Amino acid sequence: MSNIQNNNLILINALNEYLRTMPDQIDPKTLEEVKASGVRELYAYASLLNSYMGLDEMFIDRYLLNMLIKDDVDKYLNNPFYLKMDNLEQAASGKLKLDYSFIEQYELFAQDEIDTAIDGRIYPQIAYFDDFLKCITIYDHERILSRFNPLVVNACIVPLDEVKGKVACFGLGNGYFAYMAHLKDNVSALTIYEANNDLIELFKKGMLPKFDYPEKIKIVKADPYLFLKNKTNKLSVDYAFINCWSDYKTGVKDYHRFKKLEANRPRVKYMYYLENSILAYPKEEDNENN
Repeated sequence: MSNIQNNNLILINALNEYLRTMPDQIDPKTLEEVKASGVRELYAYASLLNSYMGLDEMFIDRYLLNMLIKDDVDKYLNNPFYLKMDNLEQAASGKLKLDYSFIEQYELFAQDEIDTAIDGRIYPQIAYFDDFLKCITIYDHERILSRFNPLVVNACIVPLDEVKGKVACFGLGNGYFAYMAHLKDNVSALTIYEANNDLIELFKKGMLPKFDYPEKIKIVKADPYLFLKNKTNKLSVDYAFINCWSDYKTGVKDYHRFKKLEANRPRVKYMYYLENSILAYPKEEDNENN
């Protein structure tokens, strides 16, 4: 088991670095050259990815081919949020800006939650398109703060299917969860708790006017963690969705802090963005203890 845990850690660290620094390294020409050797496209892509991440060849069969898919752009182009928010005008508030970015052709991206095999091996779900996807994006200066992407869509399927009645969303993110939840007939009200005033104002300027039922939405400027810690007596909802991180690596740091606060309001059903991935995420101490 210790060997698997070690490999899990090697994989996730290499994958995070690749996604952070060079997710568009694989191009159509190079991919075609590898395919010309007689291998199928998915294997060719996995081989190139494995090489660029600097991993042993065993990672191709044992990990990457269980993680990688060629995704369909149309699935996201036809998403209700995408259709509603496409062609938004640029907007700015303080240091934040609402604009667009692109997932390029054959660029690697996180596609869904981390799966875990029976033997403990982890499979972060990753994918690429053979086309590009224009993504509504919130920038902090030149850095992407959050954006519409496949991971957001797929990781929110279960929480969105479950929420009903009065819902609280702690952390605005890119507005995806709030928009999709408010569309549900069985969601009567949605309150967003967000600490970043620039993000709130940007949301009000650029996105809230596009909401179908803005009367369902209430925005409270408050630090999500401090509110849940100190003011839960004011929380009168059926569901609370914690949306305070943009990826599973970041979520690992804060998830357990929020989890401890559930006892303050036990009748509320709490749900967490990327919860499965956070719980499956390998930790350095797991290897140190073996």
